[in-house]
Amino acid sequence: MVNAYTLTLGGLLLLGGRTGDLYGKRRMLMIGVSLFATASPTALALVAATFAEGSARNRAMGVYGAMSGAGGATGVLMGGLLTTSLSWRWVLFVNVPIGLAVVALAPRVLPETERQTGRLDLPGALTATAGMTLPVYGLVHAATTSWGTRPRCSPSFWPSSS
Repeated sequence: MVNAYTLTLGGLLLLGGRTGDLYGKRRMLMIGVSLFATASPTALALVAATFAEGSARNRAMGVYGAMSGAGGATGVLMGGLLTTSLSWRWVLFVNVPIGLAVVALAPRVLPETERQTGRLDLPGALTATAGMTLPVYGLVHAATTSWGTRPRCSPSFWPSSS
């Protein structure tokens, strides 16, 4: 399940970035945080659009990367604490207050970006997502089969030559 989520999100990052270009990065960040699916590419594009090229943008990208890594590590730890002390269901509610705070504060602290003309390439986004998902899905499931036999890539599948 985690692989499916990660691959789908990675493929749809292209589409999320394009929606920010067409409809405004701040607006898409607010919608993306609300929907949680398109927030990440819009947030990174917003950092790039908000800070001038050079040391300011480099510093902002460094902070963005550090916070992404720290958020991932903290999220795993906090998720473990929540599931151990309360219930796994509480993990599903953690994003609600954070998302509400971001949506409430974004108009006050983030400038709106210039919109571009063009269209969304939904077939391209779906093709990119499928192109990344299908090979990884095959690799993930290559180690087992539904009928309990060993796959051909397993050394124990092949008869010994001695």
